[in-house]
Amino acid sequence: MSSDLPDPDGQDPSDDALAAEYVLHLLGAVERTRFEDRLDVEGALRGRVDAWAERLVPIAEDVDPVAPPAHIRAALAHFAAGERAAPRRRGGVSLAQMLRGMLGGALVAAAAAVLLAVFLPMVEPPYSGPSYVADLAADDGSLAVQARFDPRGDVLRLSGLSVEPPAGRVLQLWLLPEGADAPLSLGLLPGESEVAVPLSPESAAGVPGGLLEISEEPPGGSPEAGPTGDVLAIGEVEEI
Repeated sequence: MSSDLPDPDGQDPSDDALAAEYVLHLLGAVERTRFEDRLDVEGALRGRVDAWAERLVPIAEDVDPVAPPAHIRAALAHFAAGERAAPRRRGGVSLAQMLRGMLGGALVAAAAAVLLAVFLPMVEPPYSGPSYVADLAADDGSLAVQARFDPRGDVLRLSGLSVEPPAGRVLQLWLLPEGADAPLSLGLLPGESEVAVPLSPESAAGVPGGLLEISEEPPGGSPEAGPTGDVLAIGEVEEI
């Protein structure tokens, strides 16, 4: 089985174990900082990390979820958060020592599978896809709202919404998808400066390249399939 593990390339075997622990988020805050300082200047060590990431992440894809004992889950959660939990000893050996033993120069595939079943959400690569932003502004500068959209959550977040609608009126948010003939209502806006607007899959798909509008409408919103009152602010959605 050792032939399936990364070749140390002449490095200290402990560096190989550290690289595995780093990928699994098992290093404490101080150890992780020191290790990342070394990654900045040691190309070979970066290669160890890349090799472990390539081998460990696929292992979890075929592993059924595992429910570890409560005390182990709690201790691992402290490690993942970069905090050193008080060692819990079992037969004179701390949890940290047990984990390092499992992650020594020849990491056992079964042990990696169990740990990855717990830590898979933490070792997935960070999101690197597009995000979107729109600046909704009034011609006279009386309203300036920024909208941000992250495709992972299907939530549109508005900030700077400080204008009050005319008496007896409400604010309504609209989306005109690129190439569409009619806008989609995204709902009424509460009287708050920071607003999170959940989107349907249809609306979320129309955000990139679309236009966002804020109009003032009668109570309950527009009675028609589009704005009936004044459009107070409008902005084009752009990728960032």
